[in-house]
Amino acid sequence: MEKRPLTKKLVESLPLPKDKASVAYYDGGDSKGKVKPAHGFGVMIFNNGRRAFFILYGPPHKRRRMYLGQLGDLTVEEAREKARKLLAAYRTDGKDPLDEKKARRERERIEDGKRRKFKVWAEERIEWAKENRKSHKDIKCLLNKAVDRFGNKYLADITTDMLKKEFDRISKDSPIVANRWIEALRAGFYAAVEDGLIEKNPLAKFKKNAEHEGRARALSDAEFAALLKAIDEHPNIYERAAFLMLVKTGARLGEVLHAKWEDFDFDSLLWTMPETKAGRKQTIPIHESLVAELQALPQDGPYVVRGLSPFKPRADLKKGWAKLLKASGIKKHTTLHDLRRTFCVRIARTAGLQIASKLLRHSNIKVTEKHYLPVEAEQMREALERNEAAVIKFKKKSA
Repeated sequence: MEKRPLTKKLVESLPLPKDKASVAYYDGGDSKGKVKPAHGFGVMIFNNGRRAFFILYGPPHKRRRMYLGQLGDLTVEEAREKARKLLAAYRTDGKDPLDEKKARRERERIEDGKRRKFKVWAEERIEWAKENRKSHKDIKCLLNKAVDRFGNKYLADITTDMLKKEFDRISKDSPIVANRWIEALRAGFYAAVEDGLIEKNPLAKFKKNAEHEGRARALSDAEFAALLKAIDEHPNIYERAAFLMLVKTGARLGEVLHAKWEDFDFDSLLWTMPETKAGRKQTIPIHESLVAELQALPQDGPYVVRGLSPFKPRADLKKGWAKLLKASGIKKHTTLHDLRRTFCVRIARTAGLQIASKLLRHSNIKVTEKHYLPVEAEQMREALERNEAAVIKFKKKSA
């Protein structure tokens, strides 16, 4: 390190380091005393050509360096004056320049958060989810619940108590929805902390409602056979096609009701879903038997399963499902989503859990494992029956 009087001409002429990443030059004033040196003030010359002013301060065993700005953004005189003020405050008042800078940035971040209305931030968060292929529709629905309550409040002013009151209100109607609401908000607030909009996450240690284990209902072989017979005899051709799509593809109800003719490649036996729960386009194979059923339908609108209007997707299948349950003799508490679970069970039996997970388009096989439990129960029952038969056979042989 060298001590030389710093001037614009000198700083611009200092050579780039060859064997090092950077070299420091300190302000030494001039020989005539016209410029008094700022002790601890210098310029760092980097091998990429950057020239940055800095101050070095603190006790010998704990020196700290703070950069003030680059040549061009600051003149030598401006940088020297800034250095003198910071060093004087450190020596007289004990104000550490780096600590002060950090505290100032924190204040600015919090102020930025206070200027950001919650509804504006929520819109940004929803757009982020869409761009990053997250389940932006689900996130939008959950965040909109918060916008209704906190929309005009500033992001940095939202407290844990505020969120707790709203969480309790939602929990009265649906504890599970309240939990999903908290999950979406908590992830969003963590992102806000990383962006410097808020100081801490108000939901960091928030406790959700206890959740019961998910449904494990899948149709037995006898129920499945009865359901297929009832579907074949169902009088409404569009509803019959919808039920067959659910049974033969494992698709979700919304995916079936919003399916358009343009989404299908019947020659290649493929169905492409433009929008899914995963937030991205997905393609699945379909069997030729389903293709035959679909091609038999009148194509008098864009949607495969048409409703009252051929140009709008059908709202639901509640009435048709109730008729199927009655005709097949299946318990009333069976839901349409149980068909997706049944599809999973039957595929897992014949092709394994990995293939079932792929056909259901799960991002993680662990999600599929929850649906796989009924398969294991059936397998255990079959094993017990085989064991019982072996015991009876052994008894007869020993007698």
